[in-house]
Amino acid sequence: MTKIVVISDTHNQLSLIKKDIPNCDILICCGDATYFGLPEELVKFNTQMGKIKTKHRLFIPVNHELSLDILHPKYSSSAFGYLTNMLTLINSNIEIEGLKIYTCSNGAKMPRWAFTNLEDEEKQSYYDTIPEGIDILVTHCPPYGVLDGQNWGCKILLEAVKRIQPKYLLCGHVHESQGIAFIGKTQVINAACLNEHYIYKNKPVIIEM
Repeated sequence: MTKIVVISDTHNQLSLIKKDIPNCDILICCGDATYFGLPEELVKFNTQMGKIKTKHRLFIPVNHELSLDILHPKYSSSAFGYLTNMLTLINSNIEIEGLKIYTCSNGAKMPRWAFTNLEDEEKQSYYDTIPEGIDILVTHCPPYGVLDGQNWGCKILLEAVKRIQPKYLLCGHVHESQGIAFIGKTQVINAACLNEHYIYKNKPVIIEM
């Protein structure tokens, strides 16, 4: 049995949230750990992540992590050096504890933010490369119409999930839509920890596989 804890949208408040994170095998943060990806924010996040007892820590930088997006004007090549206590994965695949995990930082269009400015054709080409048979797909943006507030999710992601059918899709982004839903056999978990007022409300989600 592998215990996984999922968090998202912690926005510099991981020090409050970590008390509710039990010992686990894998800790996954679905992004928006900061407000702007500033050095002091990344250092704070890295320090708090390092205090959590787990074998593996995974983090995908997303729209608020401006300094980690090579296509964003605020990008800094030194920013990744602040994240020493975790694996920072951008559009990557990895196998941990026998589980096949794919990550995707790309989100719905949000001008001026990070990882959100790819054209639909580029996002489509990425999702087309993800094979079936994976266990966990980690994104930030929810699929369109599923735990995405007023339909702020991604239609391309929705179609990809229908095709791939991972066991779990882990996401966040839309704070007020934290919860669990299904797309076919795929369990979708919006693990946003903060509510729409950026107050810590939703405890980390625990998965046992």
